[in-house]
Order: sequence, then C-alpha cells, then structure tokens
Amino acid sequence: MAALDNEKRIISKLNQTYSLDLEKCTSGKIKDDLEVSVDFIWEINGVKILFEVDSYNAAKIVFGQYILLNHTKEYQNNCILIVIHCYKKYNIERTEKYLKFAQEKLKCKIPFLVFNELDWIQFIKSKSKQQFINYLKKYSK
Repeated sequence: MAALDNEKRIISKLNQTYSLDLEKCTSGKIKDDLEVSVDFIWEINGVKILFEVDSYNAAKIVFGQYILLNHTKEYQNNCILIVIHCYKKYNIERTEKYLKFAQEKLKCKIPFLVFNELDWIQFIKSKSKQQFINYLKKYSK
C-alpha cells in the first residue's frame, strides 16, 4: 500500500504544481512476451518524461528496469527517466552508480535524473513549468 500512496503523492504534487493531469502508465513492449513499465509518463513537446517512484530502497530493481527500458521501442528517442526514491534517508548515489554502470558498460542511452522525495519536492517548487521543461530538455536525447 505504501508504494501506491507514494505514487499518488508524487503524481498529485506534479499535477498541482504544474497543472497537469498525469495518470498511471501502461507497459511498453520489449518483444511479444516481455514488457516493462514506469509509474507514469508526461509527454511534452515531443519529449517523454518517464517517472519511476521507488518505495522500497531498490536500486538493483531500478537498474534492471532501466536496462529493459533501453530495449523498448517506445523509449528509444527523446526520453528521460526520473527516479524518485521515497524510502527515508535514501542515498541517491547508489542508484546513480548502477545507472551510470548501465550506460558505460551496457550501452544504455536513456538519460536519467535521480532524486529522493524531499529533494524532488524542493526541485519542482523552485521551477516554473517552463523552467522545468527547459531543464529536462537539456537531458533528453
């Protein structure tokens, strides 16, 4: 239940801050019998912003998900992954280390940003919707 509460809280804060109407995401196909999903997607000006809300201190699971996302046709271009960890006192450097490894050694290309929940809330509070979009465009491929 905590995971759904965290997702709802993050979506609600984004919707409230930027007047969005985000909803839960559907799966992307890797091949016929393999799928991967993120918690929600916001598509703006041709850029897909993929949001993953982690509630369980699960850098290794996010790592595997990131590898799969990089093999999904829907997410090959103009995407960025934002990981928001809701686990208390989570050290985001753990996740960054795993995802950088995937980029360096496994040729994963989707850009990413990693936040803990408190830093994420401060981040979106400090930026207008246009500043937020411009910031993310710098990272998307």
